[in-house]
Amino acid sequence: MIAEFIESWPLFQHAYLGGFLLAALLSLLGVQLVARDQIFFGAAVAQASTLGIAVALATAAWHPFGMHLHDNNWYPRAWAITLSAVAAVGMELIAGRRESREAVTGFIFLFGSASAMALVAQSPFGAEEVQRLLASTLIGATARDVELFALVLAATILLIAVHRDRLLLLAIDPATASAAGIRTRAWSIGSACWLAIAVGISIRAAGLLYVFGCLLLPVLIAKTLVREMRALYWGAPLIGVACAMVGFVLAHAWDVPPAQMAVVVMSLLLAACWLRRVVQRGSSQPSRTSSDSR
Repeated sequence: MIAEFIESWPLFQHAYLGGFLLAALLSLLGVQLVARDQIFFGAAVAQASTLGIAVALATAAWHPFGMHLHDNNWYPRAWAITLSAVAAVGMELIAGRRESREAVTGFIFLFGSASAMALVAQSPFGAEEVQRLLASTLIGATARDVELFALVLAATILLIAVHRDRLLLLAIDPATASAAGIRTRAWSIGSACWLAIAVGISIRAAGLLYVFGCLLLPVLIAKTLVREMRALYWGAPLIGVACAMVGFVLAHAWDVPPAQMAVVVMSLLLAACWLRRVVQRGSSQPSRTSSDSR
């Protein structure tokens, strides 16, 4: 199985490398979302990016490179980054004032989903492209995508290394961070914009399912295995890349899409971690009861 995967490397190396880099990048950014209990924030931003791709497809006829839109990655990517940034900043500014964060997140997700399909409904290619993004695929990743993902991952690692303690304080205790003189609103908007950029550059190569899965699942798995929040910053990316690697190997062996298989592997590992926690709690309960009776 592994030998066959290695043999396929020259043909699918960009897809595999892109998947590994995105697993590390998105799981790093997902730490902040999970710590702030904003799990579906990532899904809403990803769906806004999908809407950006749909807008690019719908306006291709007006664009100078419209006839070559499929090969012109920067035009749809610019739309994806722009709309994901607008959605992310909008959720940060609106949520918690007159509407709950969950309500605003749900609105962004539903509006993005419906609008994307409505925009490309009359275009066979456009509808197929949006459905591909919703289902996720990594096969279309290119060498430039890999270079871009590596660049953004390196920048993210640098930013987290410099500001890790500040980011953790903002996520765990915003009131204390504000009292310490940290501009919490500005930092929240800045973090949301960086997440939007990462999602915007990822969505066309990986699709919504893989992007959201990598934002959420590796962090939740790491959360069950480590005790300190700081450890999530190295634990989540390692788990994300390991699960992606296992998923890609199984996908090649069983001839199934690699992005979906990687998310399945992450989901099964998370379910196993949750089951392990339940079993451990159940086994510790009788000992506590017997000690109390004594």
